[in-house]
Amino acid sequence: PLYAVLLRKLIPSRSPPPEPSHLQPALLEYPEQAIAACLRELRRVARLCLQSLRLAGQTILFAHKAKDVQTIHLNEQAINEIKQAMKDYLARLTRRHLSKRQAILAQHLDRCMSDLERIGDHVETICNLSLRRQKVPEAVVDKESFDTAFRLYENALHLFKLVIDSLDPDRENFQEIAQQILQARDDYMQDSLNTRSAFTEKVAQRAITPIAGIFFSEYISALDRIVKHSKSI
Repeated sequence: PLYAVLLRKLIPSRSPPPEPSHLQPALLEYPEQAIAACLRELRRVARLCLQSLRLAGQTILFAHKAKDVQTIHLNEQAINEIKQAMKDYLARLTRRHLSKRQAILAQHLDRCMSDLERIGDHVETICNLSLRRQKVPEAVVDKESFDTAFRLYENALHLFKLVIDSLDPDRENFQEIAQQILQARDDYMQDSLNTRSAFTEKVAQRAITPIAGIFFSEYISALDRIVKHSKSI
């Protein structure tokens, strides 16, 4: 800790410090508070995923910056480490006396952390797809096709924001936001089917190249998986 303080004074960061972990060991003596801390930690991780998803979709998809790519990769490393920390924390929590409800919640918290980690993987896939596509001139598509795919991305982004809101332990209307998420998921899946069909038709009509069809099919698949894990959470 002393070295950390010294380094912060000698080399101050230009950006604000990241949100600290909520997995405080002292809370393990109070299972209900520890479970609320786990929910806040899930929300912290989800915000990292959201930052990466925004960068992958709104920045790198158009014209990437090395710093944005680095941020996505660093976020993914952080998410992987937090996943392990969460599993260790929950394992320690289960050594306490838990009520039936708390024991069941602990299982779901562990699964949600795994879902978020997978979402981070799929966001990184979108980033890598864009970096590869920018090196293939034949993968460029017309504005109408691009806008169709981008709307699907925005729908996935909207759904994931709802998931983040749902991870607030102080909420009183969990069922209400759960229904909003499920409705957003249903809307997304219909839009996904329409988007995939539209790109297949354009490839068949030679309106876009086959390689462009492959890239955008992979984009859609990655977004579908993000939405699948969001619905699971």
